Amino acid sequence: MKTIGDAYFAVSGVPQPVADHAERIAEFALDIQAMARDWRSDTWPDLQFRIVIHSGPVVAGVIGRTKFAYDVWGDTVNTAAHLEGFCQPGQILVTELAAAALQDHFSCEYLGEYELRDKGKIQVFGSLARKPN
Repeated sequence: MKTIGDAYFAVSGVPQPVADHAERIAEFALDIQAMARDWRSDTWPDLQFRIVIHSGPVVAGVIGRTKFAYDVWGDTVNTAAHLEGFCQPGQILVTELAAAALQDHFSCEYLGEYELRDKGKIQVFGSLARKPN
């Protein structure tokens, strides 16, 4: 959706809500990690991404007067941005809300409670993987 410094921000289920928004973004996250593994070479030996998956309501819309951009705002966005600071290269962190939305098709391991500035403690999961069919 947009870049923020060296970060890429992606959303799913916007502007039209979809029932499988969480699964779509989880698949995207796993695909990004696989792409990084495939692209590692002498040119990019340390290519790794830090990914956070969170779920919740946002406000979305087009902003600008001469140059237009689609953007999203809200507590959901802020929580994901704060959690990104805890994420290690090559890691996918998943919040409790996202893990609950993913539980039918994905597994993840509980990592513990993380203290987020202005948010308090949230439960965080990692080791995202597709469940076998």
